[in-house]
Amino acid sequence: MHVPWAPLLLAVSSIVATSLASPVDVITAASRQKVIPPTDYEVIIIGGGPAGLSALSALARVRRKAVVFDSGEYRNKDTRHQHDVYGWDGAIPSVVRSIARRQILSYPSASIVETKIMDIEYIEEGPIFTATDYKGKRYTARKIVLASGMRDILPPTPGIRAAWGKGIYWCTWCDGYENRDRSLGLLGNFSTEVIKTSIYVQSLNKDVIIYADGTWSYNAAAKVTEEFPDWQAQLASYNVSIDNRPIASIDRVQGSVTEEGEDEFEVKFKSGGSTVRQAFLAGFPAEQASDLAQRLGLEISDQKIVVNKDMETSMPGVYAIGDANSDGSSNVAHAMSSARRAGVTIVHALAAEDAQALSGTQNAPGHK
Repeated sequence: MHVPWAPLLLAVSSIVATSLASPVDVITAASRQKVIPPTDYEVIIIGGGPAGLSALSALARVRRKAVVFDSGEYRNKDTRHQHDVYGWDGAIPSVVRSIARRQILSYPSASIVETKIMDIEYIEEGPIFTATDYKGKRYTARKIVLASGMRDILPPTPGIRAAWGKGIYWCTWCDGYENRDRSLGLLGNFSTEVIKTSIYVQSLNKDVIIYADGTWSYNAAAKVTEEFPDWQAQLASYNVSIDNRPIASIDRVQGSVTEEGEDEFEVKFKSGGSTVRQAFLAGFPAEQASDLAQRLGLEISDQKIVVNKDMETSMPGVYAIGDANSDGSSNVAHAMSSARRAGVTIVHALAAEDAQALSGTQNAPGHK
């Protein structure tokens, strides 16, 4: 049976045994001890969004010295309000971050440094990691957590950037309810994914148009048919239409950038003509917001950092949490949950290493 506190018990028992041993035994035990190299922090966390702050909280709660390096880049920075986080439903993301920072920094072992980390190097002799910021300042730690997030790749279509997070959204669970019963446009390349999206949003929106923006073709349709044979019949049953005309712009004609539920947009086409929609759900691609995973040589699949169930990457001692990792979800609640799991795993790993160094054993309980 796995005992989470076993590494700590091992450390305590080792100290007691040493205090009762003879001088010769003490000298022998001391000679076996493995020295853990001194570092600035035990854990360095890259990213100050929901995932990074949650990881910092998890570590600070057990007095592990950790730091968040926050470059001020957040995927939800353009979002009016965050949803689907109980207790914080409808809160402004920047307000939540401010309160979280203040609460977490009340723990003496927690730090937040506002800078951008440009490189991370693994020092095998430690083993430790060295992080270097954009000014060239270096910081060392025993573990690394990447909470650097994803960056949405928006098309250059005029109007999309200005309305991103303010009528054009990418997460149904985050913003779909606030746009229920409104005319909805789906943005993104014609694909099986956008077809399936038009079906699962029917519990929220009955008036749905897929704006394929010139990406529909006979070949694309054939591929969708191969993956989803009944797609045409299902779209017809829900009265979902496909508009393949290339889009010239999406212009706001009604609504405030700060308030939900009053948006209205005119979709103008390059060939002339226009349609009106009240909200858009986008399926644009996204990429890693930081290149640190590539610099470390981590395994990446479909733009996501591959992790195991404990959020550890292909490099021991490096963890990835939140939107950036491969565990298949992208929202605030997921970011917090993955951070907590990584935090607990890291605490166990640090405790096992400490106990191993203290006792001179090679395989302390819980050590990977």
